[in-house]
Amino acid sequence: MSLRDDLRGGVLYGAGFSVIALLIIAGAAVRTLFGARIGGWSQLPLALPVIIGSYLGAGLLGGLGFWATRPLRRWAVGWALSGFAIGTIVYGTVALTGILAYLYFDVNLFDLKSKTDAWQFWPAVSLACGALTGVPLGLYYWSQERSSGRTETNWRFLGIVVAIAAILALAMRLAGWW
Repeated sequence: MSLRDDLRGGVLYGAGFSVIALLIIAGAAVRTLFGARIGGWSQLPLALPVIIGSYLGAGLLGGLGFWATRPLRRWAVGWALSGFAIGTIVYGTVALTGILAYLYFDVNLFDLKSKTDAWQFWPAVSLACGALTGVPLGLYYWSQERSSGRTETNWRFLGIVVAIAAILALAMRLAGWW
């Protein structure tokens, strides 16, 4: 695989997550029509491009990270490190985009209280989410490569991604981010 293929794959992941975000927003809109009180609608015209841009940027940088960490992926530890690095890059990009939107456009996606809070939030969320998602996915891809010699996206992989997303969503809910 080439750098171009890895970048294309990363952008496709970013586009996929953008579609998921749009579906979640559409679901919230439907809930609002039926009487649920959901805050944040006033920021949506500014927040939506930030969200989509962060996912596309994260996908692009994640694809670059996937390409750059290829030499690590000979052993399970290398796959785990590669997954951790890519996960940290991806979540760090999304967090940084949200922080910059807060600092420069007053779009507060993460319910940040101050500039100091914003900059302290960035490494913690980047590293924690990178570890929680990247390491298991890296090991999953390692096991796939060992068993078949090829890594492919399949339903089991998508199930793992959805499970990780649910865990992260629950963690964000418990943290009071939404």
